[in-house]
Amino acid sequence: MLAAGRRWGKTSLGVTLCLRTALERGRTWWVAPTFPLAQIGWRVCKRLSRKIPGVEIREADRLVILPSRGEIQVKSADNPDSLRGAGLDGVVIDETAYAKEEAWSESLRPALTDRRGWALFISTPNGLNWFHGLYQRAQQLPGWQAWQCPTWENPRIARDELDLARQQEGELVFRQEFGAEFLDFGTLKPFRPEWIRYAGRDGEPEPPAGLIVEAGFDPAISQRDTAARSALVIAGQARDPLHRGRLFVLEGIAGHWSVWEQADHILKAVPRRSIRTVRIEDVAYQKALKDILDREARTRGLHVHIELVKPDMDKLRRANAWSPLVEDGTVLFGPGQQDLIDSMLAIPHDATKWDLVDAAGLGLRGFPALEASRTRLPGSAVSTPERAESYALRGRGLPLHTAITWEKYGGTRPPDLRRRAQGYTGKRPG
Repeated sequence: MLAAGRRWGKTSLGVTLCLRTALERGRTWWVAPTFPLAQIGWRVCKRLSRKIPGVEIREADRLVILPSRGEIQVKSADNPDSLRGAGLDGVVIDETAYAKEEAWSESLRPALTDRRGWALFISTPNGLNWFHGLYQRAQQLPGWQAWQCPTWENPRIARDELDLARQQEGELVFRQEFGAEFLDFGTLKPFRPEWIRYAGRDGEPEPPAGLIVEAGFDPAISQRDTAARSALVIAGQARDPLHRGRLFVLEGIAGHWSVWEQADHILKAVPRRSIRTVRIEDVAYQKALKDILDREARTRGLHVHIELVKPDMDKLRRANAWSPLVEDGTVLFGPGQQDLIDSMLAIPHDATKWDLVDAAGLGLRGFPALEASRTRLPGSAVSTPERAESYALRGRGLPLHTAITWEKYGGTRPPDLRRRAQGYTGKRPG
């Protein structure tokens, strides 16, 4: 059992063990949870196998036959029943935490019995699922061993890359994905009160002009008061040089609305907030809502892009995907967002609070990651026309401690700025 962080070298280790057994005339399998993941192992297997003279590679079968007549075959565990029947000398189950348990218990474990074969489970943890349970038992079972190896044990991984990953992914995700820790995300809160920052307070900026405004919408099917609410969260991203990349939550509303009321709330917000894009989760009911929104937007003469977003993770993982933006201060909350903030701090224990959090995630995760192109020095003030005018007056014996105008000095003739500029251009060295 090997619980290891991302980029630790799990794949290379597993393929090497398969090759060693195959060189001794053994039959081995490399098994991954899905076909795309199996392709990763297949590429590594081919690369290492080609270094052996006389090797035969059958691309269609994803099979490598060595001169010893031993073999390695790469398989997918999408259908556990397809793994039945073969006798094996060894098997590697890649990303075990994401594979179906029956692939091991009902298909692969029996295949090792007659040849007394070995098994290597390699994976990054995925909560406290069956891989965690097997890892715990492996520490007690005779003939089993368990290792836990964080990414930073790999000397080829730069420390600054790990520091950057910690900032971008957040502490919880970093501990699981890079620290190879088994974490129960169901009991860990993705947001903390001390992370919440407000626009225009405690030194944080107000939303600047020229925000790129987008929205996330999480629709509910039922209108019953006891059911989940439909929720709309509107946010803007700054593109000015000083605040570039900062995200400002402008508005968050939720309620028990019919599908036509949902469309009406969204389309009324479009001109009010100059919304360019509305993101909605891509499932069957939401696709119907997109059609209604497109038709109603044309009827009202509104130009807005409706984007369907496929759900890539469960609710808690989606929240953890954007919690680093709150933790590092990228996200600032405007006035009137207490309902959203309360919901963020209530999950995952209060399952009724997910609506606004899901909508916020849809909106905020769609913005590109940007960094400010310049940083204001501590204590410096933004330039103003009066300040710029005061600089033009320096060198004439006038005060430097304040912004001034010529009218403050009665009887003083304003300078001929055009003649002064011509005088500067007429000067030549020597």
